Amino acid sequence: MEHPKEKWVESAYEVDGPHYYTVLALHISPPEKWKAMRVEILKRLLVTSHARVVSPGGASSSFVLSIAEKVPTSNTEGGWSYSLAEFIRHNDMPIHEAADKALKTFQEEFMPVETFSEFLDVADRSLDKETRETKGS
Repeated sequence: MEHPKEKWVESAYEVDGPHYYTVLALHISPPEKWKAMRVEILKRLLVTSHARVVSPGGASSSFVLSIAEKVPTSNTEGGWSYSLAEFIRHNDMPIHEAADKALKTFQEEFMPVETFSEFLDVADRSLDKETRETKGS
């Protein structure tokens, strides 16, 4: 259950993240231990909730969703997965460029972050920038 605070935001999107461990702790921890750690658990759940509101699905979700939105719905035999494969096959360079841009943003803006408030500032700027770019296109 103990997890370094520096990793709380990162673990907010994991399958065996804070929600899993909270339920697990409720079931296996003795009442005394639960009382001792419940405030820390609540803090971690609050960070998780905030992280999911600020960036639903994690840092790469907007990139993946932007690709998924561009794939035409298909009535062909292969269905949507075939359409997705065709879209990727014919748009590999724009996808590659978008992935490079997402990686560069992560490395230059999010990696240097040292506090949660800095993370929120960077995420807010990143969201504002993405909103402006979306409205501009």
